[in-house]
Amino acid sequence: MALNKVEEPTLDKVIQSFIDNSLYQTHTCLPGIIEAIDMATKKADIRIAIKTRNINDQNAKELPLLVDVPVTFYQTNNTIISVPVKKGDDCLVLFNERSLDIWKTNTVTSIDQRIVDPKDPRKHNLSDAFCIPIAKPIGTGLTGDTDKIKVAYTEQNQLTIDESGHLKYINTDGSIFEINGNTFKFTSAD
Repeated sequence: MALNKVEEPTLDKVIQSFIDNSLYQTHTCLPGIIEAIDMATKKADIRIAIKTRNINDQNAKELPLLVDVPVTFYQTNNTIISVPVKKGDDCLVLFNERSLDIWKTNTVTSIDQRIVDPKDPRKHNLSDAFCIPIAKPIGTGLTGDTDKIKVAYTEQNQLTIDESGHLKYINTDGSIFEINGNTFKFTSAD
């Protein structure tokens, strides 16, 4: 009876396997689905929309539910552009290079004091995520414009601004308000 010869791994294969396994545990950016949200605290529980698979495992597994993930919008110290967010909405989840534990709770206003030492060696960890409600699978959600800025709550309730500055607002009742230079125009739905 012949014995199967076991091939000894080369140093290159061992190093490559180590790198591959390490990268499987490195998280950078994934789409997610909001499972619960508290807009007062701007935190959400998020389910990652893409399963993970380890290098030697053929079974894809769902990542654990991310809890109390900060939800961020376009904002500065004195301004914010926010959107209504609810359970079931899609989002983009970013995993930070370093721990966010100290940064998330830092409320000082001095610039020098806002720069913090993470005091934790973890990198690209699931617990260091934040969410931006900006991602949708292609072909879902409202349609965008290629030549205008568009703000819409539904396709029937939207505001567009084109390159020339022409502003057009369409209300859910079908009425239209337009501003083009010094010209104002209102078209009733009736």
